[in-house]
Amino acid sequence: MSDWRLISAIGLVVPLLVAMALWASAENRKTQRLEEVAEELQKKIIHARQKLVTLNSEWAYINNHEWVASLADEHFDELELSPATGKSFKNVNSIPFRYQISTVIDNSSELLIAVPTSAALQ
Repeated sequence: MSDWRLISAIGLVVPLLVAMALWASAENRKTQRLEEVAEELQKKIIHARQKLVTLNSEWAYINNHEWVASLADEHFDELELSPATGKSFKNVNSIPFRYQISTVIDNSSELLIAVPTSAALQ
């Protein structure tokens, strides 16, 4: 009888060990794939950060007032630029707005409402 129990135990344990080994192997493959994806994402992040550094330095160069002034001087005739004077600006009240902003206050809150002006309705 004890031989029969040993054979039964081995018959139950061996398939269980094989199933666990197959499961562990599948999990290992999943983990490796996820690590490859994570590594690829890290490379993309590094590339994006390097590109951002380049773009920031280019933006700083483009917005340098000395560079902009030199471009304005270089293309002065083509752009027909003139120095800004007081006559270059208009009064804000002379701009025809399409909407008039009205403030409505009720008991619960304050609301801003855009109401079409008569010029906008024409």
